[in-house]
Amino acid sequence: MSREPTTALSLLRAHTNELHRALERTPCMTRLSADDATPADVARALTVLHAGFVRVEAGLREETWYRPQAPALAADLALLPTCPAPRVADAPGPASPPNHAARLGAAYVLVGSRLGARTIARNLRSQWGAAFIAASSYYGAEASHASEQWQTLMGQLAPLDEAEAEVASAVAVATFRLLMTLSEAAA
Repeated sequence: MSREPTTALSLLRAHTNELHRALERTPCMTRLSADDATPADVARALTVLHAGFVRVEAGLREETWYRPQAPALAADLALLPTCPAPRVADAPGPASPPNHAARLGAAYVLVGSRLGARTIARNLRSQWGAAFIAASSYYGAEASHASEQWQTLMGQLAPLDEAEAEVASAVAVATFRLLMTLSEAAA
């Protein structure tokens, strides 16, 4: 039985919605939307994302459609004050998703973060002006690919059967938990 992408998407959202909101509420991530976000605040959040993305994207290499974001995050970190990285080795989460459905679960979280990055970019643009966004890889150039990557992900989810959609959801949950652990450690 194949699922429509909206059905698989509904399952992913149902399993991850609270974790998504909890991640957004961590002090580290909350600062990104604050009216007085500083370069150090952004550096801390991007350091968390970079640490998590490096770990998760290592397992996404077989997904040729996926556009890695760790390089963009690293480039943006070079524009910001140095911030200590949280320890990834001790954090729970997916190290190498074993199959396509599992990789789609991880990609769901990472591609979804790009959609959120567009909202954060608007906030940072209003505070810091257009220069940072123009220089930024993650909030600037790469954010323009967010919708394209999301649509590709929806196409990848379409043929998943119910069992595969459950696997994708479990890995998405694990990916959110990894990012939560890293974000909490950075606070």
